[in-house]
Order: sequence, then structure tokens, then C-alpha cells
Amino acid sequence: MAGTATKVTRTQEAQQKAAEAAATQLVSLEQMSKQHDDLLGRYDDALGHARELFTQLDDRLGGTLDLIIDRVQQYNAGVEQNFRVIMEQVNGTMPAMGNLLHTATEELKEQIEELSDTLQELRTVVRKRGSDGDNAEESGSSSGSTGPRR
Repeated sequence: MAGTATKVTRTQEAQQKAAEAAATQLVSLEQMSKQHDDLLGRYDDALGHARELFTQLDDRLGGTLDLIIDRVQQYNAGVEQNFRVIMEQVNGTMPAMGNLLHTATEELKEQIEELSDTLQELRTVVRKRGSDGDNAEESGSSSGSTGPRR
């Protein structure tokens, strides 16, 4: 029986050591679980802070983009209004300018026709004088000139 008692004692000691090791591991697991909870809490805080910053950034960007869109629309409206004013002025003055240009072109055409007629008359006069001078030379004038005058 003494051998049996020693076996029981050894078994109890092994169980005792296993229980102590299990208790140590349980304490270690509890500490790791607490550390993980702390770490997750810090992650949650960091993500909450980041969410808040992104929400603020999103609001600021949204406001900025709304302002840009509003100003671009105002610019476009101003350009459109200026274009309308220019077109109204052009539409009012272009027909008058066209008529003035047409009238000036017609007057120029008439003056060119008159100039052409005058040049034609001058050419006729010059030819007539030239032929009169040739006739005078042929009739006995010895001026020493051999060709017609022009």
C-alpha cells in the first residue's frame, strides 16, 4: 500500500502542478484579454476620432464645392448676359453698317465707271491729237521727227 500511496501522491502532485499551470495560464489569458480589450478600446477611439475628422473634412469639402459651383454658375450667367448685350448691339448696328457699306460700294462703282469713261475720252483725245500730228508731218512739215507723237 505504500507504493499505492506514493502513486496517489505523485498523481496528486502532478494534478496540483497541472492545476497551478492552468491557473497561471488562465491569469495570463485574462491579462492578454484585458490588453486586447484596451487595444480594441484605443482602436475604437482612434477610429471614432478619424470618423469625426473625415466628417468635418467632408462637410468642409462639400461647402467648398458648393461655393465653387455657385461661383461658376454666376460666372456663366455673367458671360451669357454679356453675350446677349453684345449680340443686341451687333444686331442693331450690323444692318446699318451693311447698308452703309453697300451704299459706299455703289458710289465707288459709279466713280470708277466715271473714271473709266473719262480715261476712255482722254484716250480718244490723245489718239486724235496724235493722228492730227501725223497728218501735219506727212503734209510737208520737216521737223525731223519720224514717229507719231503721243
